[in-house]
Amino acid sequence: MKRSNFLNIDWNDLGRALLMLFITTFIGGIIDGVSNGAFPTVAAMLLAAKAGGVAALGYLLKQIISNSKGELGAEVK
Repeated sequence: MKRSNFLNIDWNDLGRALLMLFITTFIGGIIDGVSNGAFPTVAAMLLAAKAGGVAALGYLLKQIISNSKGELGAEVK
């Protein structure tokens, strides 16, 4: 798998972050529904979407500070 360079992200990184957002939101909604015994409310889904956004931003931050070898905070020489 080709990795993006240090302090850069590419379209694959954005796609994976978007996938993380949807998966985290979906799982959060399911967990809320199971714990309440009903479909999640709009407020619960918005909270799950915020958690998904945080997960996606965390992933993008990790990708930005990783180099093309997957090492955190190190420039390839």
